[in-house]
Amino acid sequence: MNDAINMPDLFLYKFQFNMEFLEDALLPKYKGSTLHGAFGTALKEVAGNFSNIYKDIFETEEVNKPKNFERVKKIPHPYILMPPLSDKRTFKKGEIFPVSISLFGNAHNFLKVIIDSFTLLCKTGLTKKKYKLRLLNVYNEDYSGTLFLAYDSINKTIYNNYRPITRSEIILNNNRQSAKIKLNFLTPFQIQKNSVEITESNINEISPALLVASLENRYKTIAHFYCGSNMHDSEIFKPHNSVLISNMNLCHYLMPNYSSRIRQKRVFIGLIGSITLEGNLTSIMPLLQIGRWLNIGKKTSYGWGQYTIDYLD
Repeated sequence: MNDAINMPDLFLYKFQFNMEFLEDALLPKYKGSTLHGAFGTALKEVAGNFSNIYKDIFETEEVNKPKNFERVKKIPHPYILMPPLSDKRTFKKGEIFPVSISLFGNAHNFLKVIIDSFTLLCKTGLTKKKYKLRLLNVYNEDYSGTLFLAYDSINKTIYNNYRPITRSEIILNNNRQSAKIKLNFLTPFQIQKNSVEITESNINEISPALLVASLENRYKTIAHFYCGSNMHDSEIFKPHNSVLISNMNLCHYLMPNYSSRIRQKRVFIGLIGSITLEGNLTSIMPLLQIGRWLNIGKKTSYGWGQYTIDYLD
């Protein structure tokens, strides 16, 4: 039941925003929180009187949900903002600062307002020190990793020949089967069980079923709200009884955050490391492959939940 034909439709557009520092800067170790806050502030100003655009991108939890999604607490944001993965904190004047943004389905229609928001973000600056940058260009990246110019700041031109990354491409190019894989988390992740966040104190609650349920819920919700899919009732993926977690090498991750929207300091709590799965993985491999493009869990708009897959046999 989980071949590409019987899976919810999904397509996304990946863009790389290349910015240049106009002065020396000192950024936090994990830059997702800084970028997320600065982007939200700039987006709200750029959207101006078009309040629906701001809500459609940044405050999706307020969207009215159809009956089949009443149990979904928050509609996923239509984007993933991925800062550089390096822990590097110091940047010199003239240094390039690349940021990746994935837009789900029809959310690619927001590209212009997102470009305008990043242009303003650069002028306003990052962190309380207001380190200034300038947006150089934006590239669209296809499944193979080939880059195509999408925006040139010199002539202010947006090129509309975006190339999507589709569900079919992901599945057809990742059909290798394995009885042992490792999920390597490049960024922290945060998942829940029965509305309780998983931390170091209850880490043993993580199971193959919980990982699959979290990914499937995110996949089907994104496919429905942004890609026009109506496959949301049936359970598509279910781990085989033989699937188990043979090794879990995870540690606590804390990320301080200040929300200018609610004017409140917070600390995000997550886990980072790796999880090894063993057994008959055939039924869930397509979902795990798709999850690499959607991320898993909460705080994905900050870049959380990104992982790679290593085949261990």
